[in-house]
Amino acid sequence: MSEGTNGLDRDAATSFVDQIERHMSDLLSERGSYMARCRGIREAITGVYDDAKYELLVEAVSGLEGTPLGDAAVERDKREGRGKRVRKAPVGSALDKLDTATDPRPAA
Repeated sequence: MSEGTNGLDRDAATSFVDQIERHMSDLLSERGSYMARCRGIREAITGVYDDAKYELLVEAVSGLEGTPLGDAAVERDKREGRGKRVRKAPVGSALDKLDTATDPRPAA
């Protein structure tokens, strides 16, 4: 027992503190890796929501070929490699399915 230390071995205490700090550092590193993986998954989910929303919009305007809005939507769809997804729908049917009051994406 060292005098003036209340019976604590300074070297042992330092060793314990160093070990705890290393473990805390490892924990922070793991948390950062986890958050990075989650961010990628969240971005992928957002992309799916955006694609679904865009497809609903394309379907809604697909009956408007020959109008500036319809032609622009079809042209953009072709530029983005989605030309196969554009299909002619009866006028009004897609608009009935489009619900603009709700957004399926989770709040950020």
